[in-house]
Amino acid sequence: MPQDSPKQSPLNKPAGIRLQKYLAECGLGSRRSCEVLISSGAVTLDGEPAEATGIRVFPEKQQVCVHGRPVRPQPMVYLLLHKPKDVLCTSSDERGRRTIHDFLPDLGVRVYNVGRLDRQSEGLLLVTNDGELSARLMHPRYHVSKEYRVWTTEPLSENQMRAFREGITCQGEILHMTDIRLDHTQEDTYCYGVVLHEGKNRQIRRMFAAYRLPVLRLLRVAVGPIKLGTLESGTWRHMTQEELQDLRTESEVLRQRSENGVEETPR
Repeated sequence: MPQDSPKQSPLNKPAGIRLQKYLAECGLGSRRSCEVLISSGAVTLDGEPAEATGIRVFPEKQQVCVHGRPVRPQPMVYLLLHKPKDVLCTSSDERGRRTIHDFLPDLGVRVYNVGRLDRQSEGLLLVTNDGELSARLMHPRYHVSKEYRVWTTEPLSENQMRAFREGITCQGEILHMTDIRLDHTQEDTYCYGVVLHEGKNRQIRRMFAAYRLPVLRLLRVAVGPIKLGTLESGTWRHMTQEELQDLRTESEVLRQRSENGVEETPR
């Protein structure tokens, strides 16, 4: 009768670090994207092609190169930026328009925005070089919630808000909101609170346009447990350790739910 495999312990734990994990820690993307990089032949270990993603490396003794250049782990950076209106979520723009990097300090490492806000939208944007966390937060299966405030000129009826929750067809796609509620009114302007668990291109604007309602302003106020709070437009701050831990915990819970086939219940 076959014996059970011994439990993992510090005594029998494999030495070294998996190559794809090491590359992710060097800021080259998620582990999955690093696996693709390895398979492409771009990675060498002590001058020899490293084409097996499961191999373990000893960075203190071996040299890992990507496209011929040595790579080393980067310090992890986690920032929150209040993106202003009329700013692009990209590294650079050939037409000279402002990008989010015009509002960030020189960090000494290359960072990326987690998800996007369109040019005319404002609000909370997560910026990091942690490819693993970024990939998990952006994965559509994990349904990380995002909360917005949307200003328009006309009130939505209860039937319209119910249709938004149940889903409407727009340009061949079914779009729905996890939740929508009237937040406040001011003169002839109506502000709605919207929660999404998906993030399709210009989704909120397209859904309001389906009822011929203009979006005067669109502001993202939360990503998962992380809140915009009082962060002023065009400014940034480091994410606190408590916020980072909350974000990692929520992303792990959502990952486990997804892999166990548990659907998120709309609020």
